[in-house]
Amino acid sequence: MDVKNKIPVLSTNIEILPFDKDEFIIKQKEYGHRINVNKDTLDIIKLVDGKRNLEKINKLYGINKGVSANLLDNLLFGTLAPYGIIESANVEIKRIGKPSYLKLSFTLIKSKTILPAVRLISPLFSDKLFYFLLAVFSLIVFGTLIVHFDSVKIGLENLSFSQWVLYFLFAGTVLFFHEMGHAAACHRFGAKFGDIGFGFYLLSPVMYADVSDIWKLKPYKRVIVNLSGIYIELLIATILVLIFYITQTNDYLVFSSAISLSLLTNLNPFLRYDGYWVLSDMIGVPNLRMTSNRILKTFFRNKAPIRRLCGKDLFLLFYALTSQVLILIVLGGIVLYDPNGIIDLPRNIFVYLSEIFAGRSKPKFSDLYRFILPAIFYFTVISFVFSYVKNRKRKIGHS
Repeated sequence: MDVKNKIPVLSTNIEILPFDKDEFIIKQKEYGHRINVNKDTLDIIKLVDGKRNLEKINKLYGINKGVSANLLDNLLFGTLAPYGIIESANVEIKRIGKPSYLKLSFTLIKSKTILPAVRLISPLFSDKLFYFLLAVFSLIVFGTLIVHFDSVKIGLENLSFSQWVLYFLFAGTVLFFHEMGHAAACHRFGAKFGDIGFGFYLLSPVMYADVSDIWKLKPYKRVIVNLSGIYIELLIATILVLIFYITQTNDYLVFSSAISLSLLTNLNPFLRYDGYWVLSDMIGVPNLRMTSNRILKTFFRNKAPIRRLCGKDLFLLFYALTSQVLILIVLGGIVLYDPNGIIDLPRNIFVYLSEIFAGRSKPKFSDLYRFILPAIFYFTVISFVFSYVKNRKRKIGHS
């Protein structure tokens, strides 16, 4: 069929939501896909009525804008059809699954099970008091950590086996309430929340809550939802600090400080933790990592001068460059700091476990330090190799 005579049909299972003043989110409700589009693309989509062919749409929209029927074909059938936004019998649409960066993930608790608890704690997320309370909790927790830093360090280094087990059970409980915080804030602002699940991200066990529906909220509310898990953790840490001051029992201080230290990782904008999603919403870029990496590749491939980039694209270029440089710094630092630990990691793990099971040694929290950096090195390198091979296979398949 001649491209000009193709008649696009818009899916009836889509929802169009404003993202910011110039961009919109199109959600495919049946398959779960969400795609970010600008106003020009949305104007084209609005001309799709199931009766007009591409030539007619082009006359209505594209004649004075340098748009052709071929470009419309690429946009509607090449870009939007795979997401189920435009109906096409020639395209297989896959239902969106769990994020690829989560490994061995599974649903832990269904949303309907936690709904009563979510309703109970949702009043904590008043948008008028949220940032004030977040600042108060942060001041109490991090102020206490600074004042009692030496006691905290000694306590963490000398955790007994029973305390170690208790700590991980406690950490798991805190992680659960962290995700409950995301769900409760989502519910507070009128968006739907999904199930709470468990998986692994960068070798670390994590819980996650499905709050993908927050794209319908205003940016400042999305930021609150993204920070709500940290907010709940700081609330728990503040309670532990107050108990410490009342009882003078160091264990409460150690557990509170462990929470505060984990929050620093959670705020890292270069990993897909809460800080990443906060930055994504603040600058209005839904797929922050993918978008920034695409701009980085385009910049080096075309050797475009920096002055041609607009403000947001310039920031995304800087973000992608910083992310790549930090990875190289971390890997290089691990090699320089502990080259023998990298080479001997399998043997060291075997010896360590053998001594524990033989009763010649007792596990300590501090023992994990010598395994963490080599494990991060291997995981990063192996992930890069797998990603490279996967991309090469995809390019060969398309060639």
